[in-house]
Amino acid sequence: VLVTLGRWLEAHGKQRTAAVLESLEKLLPSTVHRREGEQLVEIPLDDVRIGDRLVVRAGERIPCDGRITAGVASIDAQLLTGESRPQVRETSDLVVGGTLDLDGTLTIEVTAPPRGGTWRRLLDCVREARLQKGRYEQLADRLAAVFLPLVFVVALGAFAYHAWFHGVDSGLLAGLAVVLIACPCALGLATPMAVWSALGAAAQNQVLFRNGRALERLAQARVLAFDKTGTLTDGRPLVDRFVAFDPSVREETLSLALSICTSSHHDLSRAVQDYCRRQPRTVERPCTVRTLPGRGLEATFAEWSDTVFLGSERLMRESGMALSEYSTATIHSLTSQGLSVVCIGRRGRVSGVFGLRECLRPGVEEML
Repeated sequence: VLVTLGRWLEAHGKQRTAAVLESLEKLLPSTVHRREGEQLVEIPLDDVRIGDRLVVRAGERIPCDGRITAGVASIDAQLLTGESRPQVRETSDLVVGGTLDLDGTLTIEVTAPPRGGTWRRLLDCVREARLQKGRYEQLADRLAAVFLPLVFVVALGAFAYHAWFHGVDSGLLAGLAVVLIACPCALGLATPMAVWSALGAAAQNQVLFRNGRALERLAQARVLAFDKTGTLTDGRPLVDRFVAFDPSVREETLSLALSICTSSHHDLSRAVQDYCRRQPRTVERPCTVRTLPGRGLEATFAEWSDTVFLGSERLMRESGMALSEYSTATIHSLTSQGLSVVCIGRRGRVSGVFGLRECLRPGVEEML
């Protein structure tokens, strides 16, 4: 009964790990859009070949490793790298399958087939980890190999001794008692079961181990190094402070920012929007918004003929928004404190800047 139960638990652990791997595999799209001349043809992912040009739209996961040949976009690579801040990728940059295109349309030249890309190799490593035996598993196997014959020798000795002095019935009970009490099932099953269960639980939390030995070595670690973003923090930005370079139009600047951000689903836009809604006398105005991938947003309002820009410092410079010494120093001060910066520009100059930070995850203090 105990052996059967142990084998069932072992199979359950393997199945759990396999289910996690399956769910990770499903993150890649089953079909992709390949550019053939001027046409876009939808094909199965498995039909993609090196050199194909694929079109990836905003909100879609990049299906294969490749190089961008056209377009600019913010890429969320958190699943692979742990970095919670999106990174801007443009023409000639490399992208990895499994990462998420947040806000732009990209044309990608495939450099690795779906079955041979970074994401697939990562999953294959986890699969191999389930088959490899760690040091403790190998030790348990070696002990079990010696232990089992030894148990039978002792059991036979106990049977012979008690049968000689107390009769066959007593000898049989003594011999069976030795076998039962010394049953090495736990030794042979508990160690691999613990490793498989740990690998499965870790994979569910997007922690991937190359093999079981790495998991065992983790117990001997004396130094832990943490990346701040998305590891100790929750990955959701909040506005820490807002600086209006012309205090007389502070409320109007916040109203413009709120109106622009309402049309965007970017994490930074949502943070700015939440901040503006909490400010008194901030009203939303109708406007037309255009997304500039990897840079920010451009908006036109019916009340004014000029264009309002909201986004990175780079966007401000490209759009001809003047940065005074004070505004440049403010932006430098915010970035040096580890804050993300979102600028708003209007009438040829930057009128304000938002400094955004991330909050610590619950329980971080106790964990540290």
